[in-house]
Amino acid sequence: MIRDELPRRKVHEEIRSLAFNIMKKSDLSIEFAGLQIIIVQSLVCFLCIFSMCLAGCNQKVIEPEPPIGLIECSEAEPIKCWQSGYGVYIFQSDRGYNLSVKSDSPHPDCGDYKKPDFDFDEETIIYVDKSYTGCEPALVEQSLEYKGNDQYELRLEVKVQGGCYALWGHSSICSTAKIPDNATLTIIENVEIDWDYDQ
Repeated sequence: MIRDELPRRKVHEEIRSLAFNIMKKSDLSIEFAGLQIIIVQSLVCFLCIFSMCLAGCNQKVIEPEPPIGLIECSEAEPIKCWQSGYGVYIFQSDRGYNLSVKSDSPHPDCGDYKKPDFDFDEETIIYVDKSYTGCEPALVEQSLEYKGNDQYELRLEVKVQGGCYALWGHSSICSTAKIPDNATLTIIENVEIDWDYDQ
């Protein structure tokens, strides 16, 4: 939290000086001195409250930065009725999520399918939908890391099982604490083929 304000004592001294300058310039006679003091004290109190209000309005709240390192991305409910192609998708709002996930897919479960609900005010959803060749489905390890300065990194370590030409799909979905909209997310995919895979 940051405050852009003068020290309180200096503020009060300036306000009191201003108030007494006003009193000296007043046209009231000396016999109303008591009334003048009451007016000045009221003015001082009003200016004090006004200055405190301004100081409060100038407060800036800085959200704490997450610790640098790996971030938990817990497994979320799978998505069935997917409308987009292969890739890595980052969902930050209901709009993008609803555009991609609909219930008119030819998938047999889509007739009565209800897509999972997510709280996009609190969480970011990362959906990975990829395909790899191989003799068996590829082994995929996924990690999310905060690098500092609003820089995030998503790593996919892929181990392809043998040199077969068969195509295997891979999908995963996870939920993590809300990533700021102005952050940068870099996706790094490392693919390694296990040529010694025993078919």
